[in-house]
Amino acid sequence: MKKKLICWIVLLFCFSPALSCQKSKWIRIGIVEDQSGVLRSVYESQSNGRNLAIQAINAKASSTWKIRLLTADSLNIPEKTANLMRDMSDQVDAFMGINSIECAQVAKYIAHYRQKTLITDTFDESVTDQVETTLLFQQSPLNMGKLAVRYFYSNLKKDRLVILYDESNRSYKSIAKGFSSEGELIGAQVISESFDSTVGKIDFNRILARIQSLNPQVIYFCTNASDHEELLKLSQLTFNMHSILFLNRIPDEIMMSSNPKIFQQIFCIVPFFDQKETFVNSKFFAEYKQKFNKNPDYYSLMGYDEMILLQEMMATKTNQSILDLFTHLKGSSMDPLRFMAGFRGFSADGLAKRPIDIVRISEGKMQLVTEFWTEVSLRR
Repeated sequence: MKKKLICWIVLLFCFSPALSCQKSKWIRIGIVEDQSGVLRSVYESQSNGRNLAIQAINAKASSTWKIRLLTADSLNIPEKTANLMRDMSDQVDAFMGINSIECAQVAKYIAHYRQKTLITDTFDESVTDQVETTLLFQQSPLNMGKLAVRYFYSNLKKDRLVILYDESNRSYKSIAKGFSSEGELIGAQVISESFDSTVGKIDFNRILARIQSLNPQVIYFCTNASDHEELLKLSQLTFNMHSILFLNRIPDEIMMSSNPKIFQQIFCIVPFFDQKETFVNSKFFAEYKQKFNKNPDYYSLMGYDEMILLQEMMATKTNQSILDLFTHLKGSSMDPLRFMAGFRGFSADGLAKRPIDIVRISEGKMQLVTEFWTEVSLRR
C-alpha cells in the first residue's frame, strides 16, 4: 500500500503543471560592461531593466526556458573586456550589452573566434563588419541618417536638404553617410557640409553663408551640444526661418531656459524620446519607478528589451537547441509592440531595425511629433 501511495505521489509531482519534474532550460548570457567606471550609471540603468524583465520571465511556471546572467566589470578597458570574455566564453551561450564603441570593437572578434553570438548596444554599425556572430541591438547612426532623409523627403515633402556635421565624431560621420547615400537613392538633393571641431574655432558664419546660397528647405545639424546655441542664433539670422532646422539631440533644459527664443520651433531627431506618453504611461515605467524609486531612462528600457528579445526567441523556438536560438537572428522580424522602443528585428547584415522619434521644441517644452519608421536600404 505504501509503495502504491509513493508511486501516485511521484506521478502527481511529475505531471502537475505547478510541480513539474521537467527541468527548465537555462540560457546563460554573459554581460561584460563597465560597472564601476565612467559608464557606471549606464550599466546600473540597463541592469535594472534587465533584472525587472528576468524576474517576470523566470517566474512563469510554464516557461521552458529561463535566463541567467553572468556579469563582469570591464572598467571600460578594451583589453580587460577581451580577457574577461575569453575567461567567460565556456560558461555562457551568448554575450549581450557593451555600450563602449572601443570595447565592442574588441569584443566582436572574441565572440567571432569563440563562435558565440554577441548582441551589442554600442552606437556604431561598423561593429558588425568583418565578423559573423555580432549583431547590433542599439539604433545605428547610419540608419538614423537614412531614416532622417526619408522622413524629410516622404513626410515633409522637402527635397533640398543639407546636413552639417562634425567630421571628428565617428557617429556624426556615419549619420551623414547614411543621410547622403539614402538621399541619393531616393532622388533627394542632398548637400553635405562638414567641419572639424578639433582644429580650433569654427567659422560657422562662413559655413552658413555657403549653405544659404543653396536655398535649403531643411538643415540637419549633427554637432556637439556646445555648438547648438551659436548655430541656431546664426541660422535664424541667415535663413530668416525659411528653412526647417533639426538637431541631432535634445538640448539640455538649462540651455533652453536661458535662451528660449532660439529654440522656438526647433526639431530634434533622437533614437527614442523618453517623455512620450506611451512610455510614461506604460506598465514597465510604473513597475520600474516603484521598484527603483526613480524614472526609467533609455538605457533602462534597452536592458529590458534585451531580455524581451530572448523571451521572444525562446517562445518561438521551444524545441530547438540553445545554439539554434541565435542562428537565424539576421534577417529576422519581430513584433514591435512587444518591445518598449519599437524594435522590429535585424536586417540581413545584423543591424537593428528601429524607428526614430521626431521631437518639436515649442515655448520651452518638448513634444513628440511622430515615431517614424520605414524600410531602408542595406547600402553602407
